[in-house]
Amino acid sequence: MRVYEIAKEVGIPNKELLAKIRALGLEVNNHMSSLDADAVQRIKKSLEREKHAAVAPQETKALGGAVLR
Repeated sequence: MRVYEIAKEVGIPNKELLAKIRALGLEVNNHMSSLDADAVQRIKKSLEREKHAAVAPQETKALGGAVLR
């Protein structure tokens, strides 16, 4: 599978995905680089973890000053 196909599937720009792939220690040259099935799985798991971490509950304040969780 190519990098641009994964980017399209998960809905992020190619450049952003390339940076994340490189951060995982995988060598890619550009958005046309091919990845094996193990690398694709590793990338998708990493993206899922980031997504779940970003969806952590956030504090919102009510008008009365109380914090709702």
